[in-house]
Amino acid sequence: VPAPSDLSGPLLTVAMMRKGDKPASYTLLAEALARVPASVPWRLDIAGDGENAPEIKDLFAPFGDRIAFLGALGADALADKYAHARALVWPGVNEAFGMVYLEAQAAGVPVIAEDRPAIREIIATDQPSPAGGPAALAARIAEIWSSDTAARDAATAGRRSIVQTHLRPHATATLSAAIEAAL
Repeated sequence: VPAPSDLSGPLLTVAMMRKGDKPASYTLLAEALARVPASVPWRLDIAGDGENAPEIKDLFAPFGDRIAFLGALGADALADKYAHARALVWPGVNEAFGMVYLEAQAAGVPVIAEDRPAIREIIATDQPSPAGGPAALAARIAEIWSSDTAARDAATAGRRSIVQTHLRPHATATLSAAIEAAL
């Protein structure tokens, strides 16, 4: 498990820019950011690339230099982004089981995603995901950006969830129990 984020950097989005459901999440994210109060000086790094990059960049053009497009990142560069991210923000429209949520939580990064069936299964239960569309996401972004306590609490909850449910010891125990029951 990597060292926890120091939470000193910008928000982070890690997602491909391809057709399908990804544009819906990017659109929802842009709508949410537009609703964050002007007094909140958020910044967002977007890691990802793909065939829809021009359209997605257009969505975020109104935010100017608050957005940095990083392109596709390798594992080391992405780990560096997680090491400083304030929060991972990805609404998760029609996401099945997003590895990005697990990676972020393992790195001690708070996760801001919509309350959706598959997502709620992998995000720490004491790290609330908002229901209510862009306004709810905006409120959570503002809270995590503005409160060190909220950010630290969410980061701690995520790491604890990963350690308790997704690392090798837990997986080994689960597999062993299943094999024993089958025998």
